[in-house]
Amino acid sequence: MRLIPTRLLHAVPPAAGSREIVPAAGVAAAGVVSALLATGRIPQGSSAAFALAVGSVLVGVVATGVAAYRRAARSPRLLGISPFAIAAATWLVLFVVRPVELYFAPDHSAISLGELGFAVSDLTRSVAIAGVGIAAWGAGYLVGFGTLPPRAAETTRGARPNPLSTRGSSVALAIGTLLWVPLFLRQGGVGALIHSPASIRNDQTSSFYAFVGLWMINGVGLYALARILRTPTRQAKRVLVASAVLAVAAAACLQVRGALGFTVLAGVAIYLEARRPTRRQLAFGIATAVAAGGLLLMMAQFRAYSTTASTRDALTLLAKTPPSAYVVSDLSTFDNFVAVQELVPGSIDYLHGESFEWIPELLVPRSLWPAKPLGLDFLISAYVYPGVFVGTPISLQGELYWNGGVWVVAVGALVVGLLMGLLGRWGLGHARGRVGFILYAVMLIYTHAYLTRSLGTMTSGLVLALIGISIAVAAASRWSPRAAAASARSRIRWPRGRQDRRPGATVRGTVR
Repeated sequence: MRLIPTRLLHAVPPAAGSREIVPAAGVAAAGVVSALLATGRIPQGSSAAFALAVGSVLVGVVATGVAAYRRAARSPRLLGISPFAIAAATWLVLFVVRPVELYFAPDHSAISLGELGFAVSDLTRSVAIAGVGIAAWGAGYLVGFGTLPPRAAETTRGARPNPLSTRGSSVALAIGTLLWVPLFLRQGGVGALIHSPASIRNDQTSSFYAFVGLWMINGVGLYALARILRTPTRQAKRVLVASAVLAVAAAACLQVRGALGFTVLAGVAIYLEARRPTRRQLAFGIATAVAAGGLLLMMAQFRAYSTTASTRDALTLLAKTPPSAYVVSDLSTFDNFVAVQELVPGSIDYLHGESFEWIPELLVPRSLWPAKPLGLDFLISAYVYPGVFVGTPISLQGELYWNGGVWVVAVGALVVGLLMGLLGRWGLGHARGRVGFILYAVMLIYTHAYLTRSLGTMTSGLVLALIGISIAVAAASRWSPRAAAASARSRIRWPRGRQDRRPGATVRGTVR
């Protein structure tokens, strides 16, 4: 007699054999070496120590990747739409590529670090602290993710979501537009967009309604895409085009590139979940991703110039800027992290968990609580960019370190990794082929934000995104409580001879 349900057996990892022990040992070894470097048990001032710190980061990422691949039904496609893939890409750029660049070209550092100055020991210690977080995150992620069954590698192209409602989609797009336009007008409208784009994105407080509307537009587009991938219709294609146009217009008018970029990446995840791309499609997708990434980097550089120049002058400066300089603003997260570890705890005291208390507080709309905290990104700006109202990211490891040191990095990263592992298991093991995968795709893309920006700010942004996406999907998919209840009843299997059809009768059944 089987005492443990089959569903629970799939969640329990298999017995650790040699194939499981080797990656686990790699993660543990990377964490130990990084911890010894971060705490000064191994001298940090030599080039060999810097190379050892970078090597530990590489070992931690690769070892976690090998284990994650085996647990993701050995499917590169599923691994690519898991939180680990985004985490690995983020860490390799921030904690391998960027430190090596600063080691060989110190003059490429951001202003926040250039004014403080830095030595090889500062780079080594920062990379080592990041390595502690990476190893702890990897351990937590593997525990939370578990092991997917082999059948999970199959595509879900045959699954059919609810029919697309053209009327509901149109209403959602209209309401979403009516929500973000008032913020655009409040920030100066077309005149500000032409003469001073930076003024539009400055002080966008008390504007939660606008970002809910923005994500309503994005949600309609994502649902239309999911519908097209399974049952292409002319109406769905029209809705997708309309939502894409409105999404681009909203991103340009509000000067926010993040939501648009996240939506595009979420669409890629939805496509890969439904279909297995051919080599030609994969090559085209990579080329498109590189082009889109370059465009986003150009937008970031343009935003930096538009802070102190008009739109015309900013475009002129952008044309004269070499492409290699576009990435400085995005890579400066590591520079800011190095600056923080230099200042804390010598010049600036630990936060002692204060930024964690801001996570629920930042969920309150500023219109209801005008004095609520601005978030950790703005607090660090007050130290490294005094007088400039801008958010300065310092990475997940930077926030955890500022709250209490290396041990907080280890514990906090372990918890975050566990939560992201559980998210990956839900999305790739249960939500596939359903409306819930759209929500998973959005949460998946926020992995990068959680690993680079402050936890409180990103949690607030994610909640607004999920609210907007949920409203849009409910409108576009003809969702109703009655239909949801009927769907739940259809998943109940009634034992033979035990079904009672009398009104109000109590019947026992088992859920599939």
